[in-house]
Amino acid sequence: MSERDEALLEIAAIARRHGLTADEVRAAIGGPPPAEAPAEATPDVSATRPSRSGPLARAFAYLGGTFVLAGLVVFVGTFWQQMNSAERIVVTLGSGLAAFVLAFLANGSPKRERLTTPLFVLAVLLEPGGMLVAFSEFGRNVRENGSNGTDHGRASALFAMGKGIKGGRVLTKNWPGLARENLESGQDLKVTVDYRDILAEIVQNRLANPNLGVVFPTWTPTMLGVTR
Repeated sequence: MSERDEALLEIAAIARRHGLTADEVRAAIGGPPPAEAPAEATPDVSATRPSRSGPLARAFAYLGGTFVLAGLVVFVGTFWQQMNSAERIVVTLGSGLAAFVLAFLANGSPKRERLTTPLFVLAVLLEPGGMLVAFSEFGRNVRENGSNGTDHGRASALFAMGKGIKGGRVLTKNWPGLARENLESGQDLKVTVDYRDILAEIVQNRLANPNLGVVFPTWTPTMLGVTR
């Protein structure tokens, strides 16, 4: 082994012992940095892929959407007089809610942002024809339960919105508050309005069904002025 080989082995041992890299050893010796390998050219996929956002594609997209909406309007208008109250509510409310949700989705997409305003307008035009009533099947507990939740209680909230609802208010009967002494069993919300009173008034006044004894057997509803 020549002296040169021994020197290289000694340098390598010193570098390993002190955790030096080859670049650091080269820089300390004063040699030029290693030439970087030329980056591999990546093919321009966009150059070979046909554009999907050209004027013709956008025109077809808008025309397709227009035809779909126009077809829906014509269909509803054709059979409107043959629909009963429940069918009218389902048709208009479902379409209005769908347009409302799609408007929010379009608002978050730069490519579909232009659709936001027309969808919101469509939702406004359709939504007054329907009605939404939503409430939870579980009551609410003021305190956390064993699963760190607040379900499996007594009372909850019910939301009613749409055409024919006297909105803009919170309807209760002698709301006792959330003080522990006013809670049921010291932990549950007390029921102040029975949900059947709300639903019975909507069934009678909005669905034009006076047979409340059949819909709500064994229950005599109290009208609370929920509907207009």
